[in-house]
Amino acid sequence: MAVLNKRMRSIHRARDFQWIFQCPLCETKMDVDEGGCLICEKRHTFDFAKQGYVNLLTRPTATKYDKDLFVSRRKIIAEEKFFQPLIEKLAKLISNQFPERDNSLFILDSGCGEGSHLAEIIHLLGKNGYSNLQGIGIDIAKAGIIEAAKSYEELFWSVADLAQSPFQNETFDVILNILSPSNYKEFTRLLNGKGLLLKAVPGPKYLKELREGLFNEPDKQKYSNKDVIKLFEEHFQLIAREKVHYTVELKRDALSNLLKMTPLTWGIEEERIQSLLDKKQMEITVELELLVGKKNEASSS
Repeated sequence: MAVLNKRMRSIHRARDFQWIFQCPLCETKMDVDEGGCLICEKRHTFDFAKQGYVNLLTRPTATKYDKDLFVSRRKIIAEEKFFQPLIEKLAKLISNQFPERDNSLFILDSGCGEGSHLAEIIHLLGKNGYSNLQGIGIDIAKAGIIEAAKSYEELFWSVADLAQSPFQNETFDVILNILSPSNYKEFTRLLNGKGLLLKAVPGPKYLKELREGLFNEPDKQKYSNKDVIKLFEEHFQLIAREKVHYTVELKRDALSNLLKMTPLTWGIEEERIQSLLDKKQMEITVELELLVGKKNEASSS
């Protein structure tokens, strides 16, 4: 029996849940055809790449997020476990909300980057007895999705625009939105009636050591998430709000990866970045707020 390559394995898995897809161009139903393409009722066609992901963008999109950034991001998340307390909190919240371990659970990570957050959450839920999980990650940055498909083959990855999400209405039980832009109209459309939106936003002290080292201006050294939280509450019913606060000791190589992955360094003089890298190790503050939301009743009816 021939061994299937990564592309064909991804195609076979996608056929198991092809009912979730919606054409980002015309919003009609999509199927995985015999040739291994996602094709809609109006014959718009999207092919699976050899790495196992599918590109569902309707037009090319420029982004500053490149391969080096996502490689560094994976090292920070998967190897250094920089966000592990957050990931464990997210998995626990999902477990509490969906106690039936045998039911199917569809989880979308919107703005998934290179996939490490979603992969670890799926792993933790699996260890906790969930037997019918489907993790799906989308990101507008192709470089991130390529890394995700390379590292976490068992999940489904797509280059896609959140504003034109390639999925049917009320498809997902959980949407993750971790340190990433939101589209509440699409979140409302994509979540089912019992669905949960989990949004992680920076707290005032998030990466404060980097901010203080990179910026002179006091307003850039501080961060306020009040407007972000207000916008969340305008669109979703906020059912819980939790803080995640801890510090991580990073050695020079890990600190270098953190600086490569954060947009805080964009446009910053190399001398300032180097002054942080000159430290043998550095204690970094991680302060996040986790917003847990459900669709408003009017949206769910």
